[in-house]
Amino acid sequence: EHRDALGSDIIDAAADDLMKPLLKRLADKSEKNRELAAEILAAMLEDVSDITVFLVHVFPVLVSRLGCEDLDGVAHLPEVMRPAPEQRPVEIRTPVEISEEVRMKLSLLVRSVLARLPHYQLLSFIDEAVGLLRAQCMDPYAEVKVLA
Repeated sequence: EHRDALGSDIIDAAADDLMKPLLKRLADKSEKNRELAAEILAAMLEDVSDITVFLVHVFPVLVSRLGCEDLDGVAHLPEVMRPAPEQRPVEIRTPVEISEEVRMKLSLLVRSVLARLPHYQLLSFIDEAVGLLRAQCMDPYAEVKVLA
């Protein structure tokens, strides 16, 4: 509500202090805590003056919470045993984040981060960004798929 009245230096200082604790809350046992943390992070990252400072912390947490490390489930297999690309899964059966509402908030957070990310900086995180979008497209919750 009062975000517009705050100066960018105050928002940047708050983001510096709150980023890591909020990212840790994304793995909290309480669904409400995870949901609020995702909302606050999205709002904060929309208003910081330089989002690139926080990307090294944000991307790994988003990748782990949306389960995009190994979407195909073949990382442990030798190359000769991996299935053909047309046999890849099209939907995640058991998402890491069980709550559909929290996955939706995380998807909004991903959208917020990618929208603010400079194109030249995206190249440094292209694998993570593609994995996040791919995981969202494979999500069992239709609203998350639409957002992706």
